[in-house]
Amino acid sequence: MDVDWTGNAQASSSHAVDGATEQVGMPKRFAALPVEVTAAAPFDLDTYAAQYKGRRRIQHLLFVARSTVTSTPSLSRAAFLLALKTIQADTTDESLYTSTLNDYNIAAAKEWGESQLASDSAWLDRAERKTDDTKDRLEVELKTYENNLIKESIRIGHRDIGNFLHSVGDLQGSLKSFGKSREFGTITAHIIEMSLSIIDVVLELQQYGAIKSHASKALSHLAHPRPAQGATDKSTGSAAQSDNVKIASLANASITDARTQLAKDKQLNETRDRLAIASGIAELGQGSYHTVLPSFLSSSALSDETSDGTDESVGRPLPVGCGLDGYVSTADLAIYVVLCAIATLERNALKARIIDNPGIRSLLEYEPYLKDLLSAFYSGQYRQGLELLELHKSRFMLDLHLSPHVPALFDHIRSRSVLQYFEPYEAVQLSRMATDFGWNDMTTEHYVLQAIQSGSLQARLDCRDRVVRTRKDDVRTELFAQTIQLQRKQARQSEDLAYHFRLIQSNYVANVAKDKRPSPAPSTSYLHTQAVNMVEKIQLGFIGLGNMGAAMANNLNKWARDEQLPALLVYNRTRSKCDAVEKQGAVVAASAGEIASKCDLVITSLSNDAAAETVYAEMIKAIESKEISDKQQKTVFVECSTLYPSFVGQLEQRMEKTGKAHLLSCPCFGPPPMAVSAQLVVVMSGDLYARRRASPYLAPSIGRATLDVGSNVEKAAALKLIGNSCVLGIIELLAESMTLADKSGVGSETLFSFLEAFMPAPSILGYGKKMVDDNFDGTSGFSLDGGIKDASHIRKLAESVDCPVPIIDAAHSHLITARAQGGSHLDWSSLVGGQRISAGLAPFKRARHFDKAEI
Repeated sequence: MDVDWTGNAQASSSHAVDGATEQVGMPKRFAALPVEVTAAAPFDLDTYAAQYKGRRRIQHLLFVARSTVTSTPSLSRAAFLLALKTIQADTTDESLYTSTLNDYNIAAAKEWGESQLASDSAWLDRAERKTDDTKDRLEVELKTYENNLIKESIRIGHRDIGNFLHSVGDLQGSLKSFGKSREFGTITAHIIEMSLSIIDVVLELQQYGAIKSHASKALSHLAHPRPAQGATDKSTGSAAQSDNVKIASLANASITDARTQLAKDKQLNETRDRLAIASGIAELGQGSYHTVLPSFLSSSALSDETSDGTDESVGRPLPVGCGLDGYVSTADLAIYVVLCAIATLERNALKARIIDNPGIRSLLEYEPYLKDLLSAFYSGQYRQGLELLELHKSRFMLDLHLSPHVPALFDHIRSRSVLQYFEPYEAVQLSRMATDFGWNDMTTEHYVLQAIQSGSLQARLDCRDRVVRTRKDDVRTELFAQTIQLQRKQARQSEDLAYHFRLIQSNYVANVAKDKRPSPAPSTSYLHTQAVNMVEKIQLGFIGLGNMGAAMANNLNKWARDEQLPALLVYNRTRSKCDAVEKQGAVVAASAGEIASKCDLVITSLSNDAAAETVYAEMIKAIESKEISDKQQKTVFVECSTLYPSFVGQLEQRMEKTGKAHLLSCPCFGPPPMAVSAQLVVVMSGDLYARRRASPYLAPSIGRATLDVGSNVEKAAALKLIGNSCVLGIIELLAESMTLADKSGVGSETLFSFLEAFMPAPSILGYGKKMVDDNFDGTSGFSLDGGIKDASHIRKLAESVDCPVPIIDAAHSHLITARAQGGSHLDWSSLVGGQRISAGLAPFKRARHFDKAEI
């Protein structure tokens, strides 16, 4: 029976390197740099060591000891002695004990001039006997398992040997044993357990690429678990489950008990959190500072999802991957997060994702000075922030994983601080900047020139006057011009689309080959052109009869009747809203689930994400119980609401999981009057089958054109938000201009006359007319509630890709103010009321908007 076993003699091989000993059992990827600890920033070794246990404590203590041999002998001596004590108390690793003792004696003799320590031969004898006994027992157990040909027992045998080899310092042998256990794994839990065990070992080896690889593999298996095949994970003796398998063993279990299901979900979330922390450490170790935060913040305990504004930091659970049982201490994790955040995030993102994050606030309690560090850089107190960095540099340099990256991170922080410093200025004296940063002129000039040469700072340095002059574009004017240009382009395209579809409706264009697409509208609905004469006699359903939905359902019902399709099946939470379309021949369903179970194609138009979640949860439940034959096609759900892209993606995954349905994202562009006349533009994305199947039923029934943007279901939802941002941007610019005209005495009526003559775009004139006439009737447009929801989604989307949207930020604020003054029934254009309040004017020209009784 072959077991990868190096033995203590081989594992104890060592050699002196710069006054220290590098051994197999406790690797040193980076040479320890001399670190001096001063009285201004003392290092509490006992508190630091108490944050770890086992081999991880030993590894960190040895790093501290080797880093301070010459610079801080008292700290080095204490770290060596505590490491030796921990080795004897927690391990039987003879080679590690011997090499650590050699390191101490070399330092004592050559650097400190002190007497050497004698080896504890009694402990070495006990450790050797215990190691040999355990090795023999595990080999016998594995041999027995192999003779019995029980795969699960063989896997556990290799796992136990891997854990044993890790405990005695044979890290390479441990990795080989864990790798062999993979051959006998049968379910996802086994693969995850192996990955977690390997991550423990390669983290000690500081092989960060391997950490990242195995973390990704484990996350992939969590997302797509392999079903159990009769294997169990029950055993006695040394084959008992380890800590890692306890975390992962529930991944494939089929559990019906509700309480057990909650425990399973908790274990899975803890495993994901542990892997997220491991991935973050790997990114840091490889110097990928921009990807460190996304990895850490993917942990549920550190998630930067927006909260309800309450302070959740008190009592909030810490990430599973940190602490005594984690990969790093909680204090270390706080340092990694803060340094990488300051080095990579813009000021707004720093506030939203770190400072206001309840999970991060919990972490900062372990290193309180980090709060001052964050506050200094966020508030622009760069001198104070840089001084704090230098003051606590020794703490950062004594961190095993962070130490090699401290110079690079500090340089990133200085460079980003320089860029943020110039944001509000057009010209800055170098001497003034040097004072604000606490630098000399040479250092200041170096970082300014570095930013200019890299292209990150658009500026010029006047060497004679020692002044930096920035070049800034007039963003507002440029955005206004781009908006007008885009509107004109869309108007031309809309005219082309209308002409193209009139040709289709007149049977001048049909079944066009791919290489002979009609002109002048090559970007229009080719899918519709292909399927215009392929309408099947299927059952259609419609859910959501609001301002838009009622008009869309009415048009779809008329079109279905003309095409001799079965009567349209409709549902709305408020039954009375179904009366109008019911009079036209539609059939009212009792629930959304009934529509899902009876219809082949279901169109939904819902008010927000919460409503969509409720409706789709009911429909998914109905679809799961629906029986379909092999020849019967899957149900297609056409989502026409304005929802957040990632939420649409989640809905698609849940639909696909049923195996009986597809989801198509089809948000519509146009106000209710366009919906009434079936002139909407429908943007579609999703599965190719769903796009082909749904396209004939969308135009010309509810819209004049469909725009196909591909198979990514989130793309159409994102395009809808971006398109709405153009509309909100136009309204916000008009509101500011109208308010300025009234405040300056020119008058909004005069400005509107100018716009009619100079910028006769329909959207500008339409919204401008409403503002001039003080007519904000929401029944002919979109209500403020919808506008606030859309603006929130747009801001969230922009933040997710680090794209500032200042105009949407202003529009969002003005929408909320307008709703508070006039009520949610008003149109989007009423946001002018919020702008007028900011300018010191009455929100609206007619007092009736203040009367809440009208709402």
